[in-house]
Amino acid sequence: MLKVFYIYNSYLVFNSAQGIHINELVNSFPSSPKLYCIGPGTDSFLVNYITIPSVIPKYNSLKVFKVLLQVFNDIIELCYLLKFINRYKPDLFLIRSGFFISPFILSRFFNIPIISEINGLGEAQRRLKNEYKILCFILSKLDEQMLKCSNKVIVVSPELKYKIAKLYNIDLDKILTISNGVNTHLFNVLDSECCKKKINFLSRYKYICYVGSFAPWHGLENLIDAAPLILKEYPNAKFVLIGDGKEKNSIKKRIIDKNLLSNFILVDSLPHKSIPIYINACDLCVILKRKDIPGSPLKLREYMACGKPVVATKSPDFDVLTKCSAGILVDPENILELSNAITGLLQNKDL
Repeated sequence: MLKVFYIYNSYLVFNSAQGIHINELVNSFPSSPKLYCIGPGTDSFLVNYITIPSVIPKYNSLKVFKVLLQVFNDIIELCYLLKFINRYKPDLFLIRSGFFISPFILSRFFNIPIISEINGLGEAQRRLKNEYKILCFILSKLDEQMLKCSNKVIVVSPELKYKIAKLYNIDLDKILTISNGVNTHLFNVLDSECCKKKINFLSRYKYICYVGSFAPWHGLENLIDAAPLILKEYPNAKFVLIGDGKEKNSIKKRIIDKNLLSNFILVDSLPHKSIPIYINACDLCVILKRKDIPGSPLKLREYMACGKPVVATKSPDFDVLTKCSAGILVDPENILELSNAITGLLQNKDL
């Protein structure tokens, strides 16, 4: 039987996008080949899960300290992977997005092919996180070498495929596109009024929903800036922002500074099974990701599976919305265009 090591390098929080992605993949994997999920720990149960001890940096501001700890982690990972390779004899490494060295060293030594899975443009995301330029440069070069050493690369969107190929000078034939999907047993159309009652939403309000991380590339500041124009047309509009992330405090401050706190409902990360209730309780949903950050957000198809219209960034990654007549594409930085799309949907029930 073919044996696969699925390797990732951060603690697996089930309610996070990565946690959901890995859980869905592992639980949906066929019985043959056999999959072993390998990482630094998880808060949920996964079959054939193998833990590699990890030293997690506590002080995010100390970049040099983080790099030293990463080197130490790589040494630990190398030793443990060597032990697991000898025990389980894997035929393939499947590498989740992240910073890795040891699997690539061992793949060469043991002649084990590698498939790398890329869910975002790491270089651009690091830049928006204000990482040190020299650190970004080093990590970008490591990314390039790892992708070139991979036998195949899986990306989640056509746009990401072309950007990865151009940025790292990789043959397009080496890159496969597999978009993120959705669990339609969990996400489906529910009665909106019943969902509103479950979470104490009131029928007299119009609810506009965002689900996801509060990251600098998700454009939530544009929704806040568009809110006064939307509220001028719909004073009963409420903006529901669900999730956590480094930008949450700055987003909340922006809402307070614009005197909009009564119009926004900020909800912390929820169990994945609760998200469909919130989506179905709302009137429409938004994805305002920056145009230069390609990807295939889980939330896109979760919104669609719940039958909700979507206002999303005008990008090839979201063309599915126009093909399926499921949403409106806008320039998220054009506040007037964004507000008109949202108010237009609220005004036109047939649309």
